[in-house]
Amino acid sequence: MVLSKQSEGSPRRYLDGSEPELDRQVAGLMLDYDITPDTQLSLHYDRVIDDSNSDNGANIINGKPQLGSQFIWEAPWSFMDIDVENYGVDIVSQLTPDWKVKAGYNRQDYKRHYHEGFGQRETYDANTQSFKYFAMDRHDNWVLDTAYIDVTGAFQLGNIDHQVLIGSNALRNDYVGQRVMEKNQTAVIGGAYPEPGIHYGTATPRDPEPTDSIGFYAQDLMTLNPQWQLLAGLRYDREDNETDTYYNVLPKAAVMYHPSPEQTLYVTYSESFEPKNPVDSDTDINDGMALKPVKGKLYEFGYKQSLLNDQALFSAALFQIEQENKVVKEAITGQGSLTSRTTQLGKQTHKGVEVSLAGQVTDSWSVHSSATYLDARTEDPFNLANDGKQPADTPEWGASIWSRYDVDNQTYVNVGARYVGDRYGDMKNTYHKPGYTTVNAGVGHTIKAGEQTDLKLSVNVENLFNESYLAGGVQNKTTLGEERKVVLGASLHF
Repeated sequence: MVLSKQSEGSPRRYLDGSEPELDRQVAGLMLDYDITPDTQLSLHYDRVIDDSNSDNGANIINGKPQLGSQFIWEAPWSFMDIDVENYGVDIVSQLTPDWKVKAGYNRQDYKRHYHEGFGQRETYDANTQSFKYFAMDRHDNWVLDTAYIDVTGAFQLGNIDHQVLIGSNALRNDYVGQRVMEKNQTAVIGGAYPEPGIHYGTATPRDPEPTDSIGFYAQDLMTLNPQWQLLAGLRYDREDNETDTYYNVLPKAAVMYHPSPEQTLYVTYSESFEPKNPVDSDTDINDGMALKPVKGKLYEFGYKQSLLNDQALFSAALFQIEQENKVVKEAITGQGSLTSRTTQLGKQTHKGVEVSLAGQVTDSWSVHSSATYLDARTEDPFNLANDGKQPADTPEWGASIWSRYDVDNQTYVNVGARYVGDRYGDMKNTYHKPGYTTVNAGVGHTIKAGEQTDLKLSVNVENLFNESYLAGGVQNKTTLGEERKVVLGASLHF
């Protein structure tokens, strides 16, 4: 059983001086039952209630937040209430020592009530200290039913060992929504931010938008000898949505070579396919436009080696990821209450190198580190403004390191750093975000509170040096990096 409650404030402030708040409650119950020694039944239920105020980020002008880093453009009465329920069942049965079957079903009921006054940053008038906003009251309800069945097994054919997976999964997604909007409202700094009397219940519900998909897949990992392994797989998908029916066959393959038990060289190829529903946003200039499926290809060549008697692992990989029809949402101005434009790109290619080293250096000291170089570019002959540009929020360089040292069996210290390189916040590469480095540190101590009871105390400092940085988002809705934060923790284990 899991019970959790979280309440959180913010250093940012609304026009009236109030601060946004987050209130999250989580409850979960999991039950496993052994029907027989070889068959296990699992039941699960969880619910998340998430109530929060709205803050869509800062408006960045010449690298600085307009009206200061604490100012929130959204209305103080804005909120988003989310209620998510999951429940389901899984069953696992070991048919023979080499063969196993798994099956399961899950239903998710996701409800969201979104009530917002969205400040239109581009309309700000410094002389009157006022800006325009539009108000929206919206209710969405998604119901997702998922089911799967997998059969795994191992056998030998000739001199080749086979590990196979055969399975199927299905998804049904039902959506119903209602929304109303009030446009061309005016807010005044130091004055009023009126709340229009609107409610989604006065709107006609949108037609249900069901999506049905089913997939069948099979793969075989073949061990030819201690040095060579081959992987081959195939997946067939069919999806029906409100506009079309899609069929797709996706292959994947890999070759692995082990020069020694500690080393592996591999090359892999796989494809992906992701259908998209039409654009669904009252504030998007292309609301209702049908979208093509996003298709992807992955090529990767890598090397892995275990070190320090299998206590650490070094890995390095060269990769290329290609995506066609990637969905892009850009901010627009001068269109009244329409604040975004959703389109699809011709092709995006990400080429890169990733290196990582992780493991237990000594009995007391562990390190996890990684570094990535990424050359990402867009090919879009239909929109030359995007052609050859770097995708939004995709830095060329990134790195992280995290280290923990156990002083003794009761006390530990840890420290880590993350670097994110320069990047752009828009597809046209006109909005630049500088790179940044953040450092986190912490200490923990365990007190023996009883024969079988431990009290664990911790102090963690996030963004230790209070680095100011721009996180994700477009220019008029950029998330500002969190300021230094001290987190105190206590947990009782018994």
